[in-house]
Amino acid sequence: MGIFATRSPHRPNPIGLSLAKLEKIEGDTIFLSGIDLVNGTPVLDVKPYLPLWDGAENARTGWAEENVFPELEVEFTEKAEEDIKETGDVSLRSLISDTLRQDPRNRRDRSQMGENHELGFFISNHDIHFSVRGGKATVISVETGKTFVKKFRRGKNSLKDSK
Repeated sequence: MGIFATRSPHRPNPIGLSLAKLEKIEGDTIFLSGIDLVNGTPVLDVKPYLPLWDGAENARTGWAEENVFPELEVEFTEKAEEDIKETGDVSLRSLISDTLRQDPRNRRDRSQMGENHELGFFISNHDIHFSVRGGKATVISVETGKTFVKKFRRGKNSLKDSK
């Protein structure tokens, strides 16, 4: 998930986050109330109310309640357990487990949704390698001291080639 697809308050720009009440929808127009912005401010995205992260008295979850997000079971290989132990970070195992339980794969990317593909993500300077089969994520290894380098994946017509 990208930073703008999440509720993270750590954003590289002044885009704000607000908790608002959805009053009604008419065609392609949504009507909100209780929102803390100036009239005419563009609304870039609307996410459902999730009681686990949002807090509003007497709030309703609407469609999100009927569409519960499935969680993955998480297991660690012996190598991954050894790798985590070597870091000396006692919270790393639970952080990895909590992250994978929420299934960080991009559902629109078929290569990520296939079974048994080795995938990865970064937590601080730890490169976590995992695979998913059925409803189970298996942590394969944890490499420490790595630096994240974003791959530019637009093919031959990339910005680098067009300069």
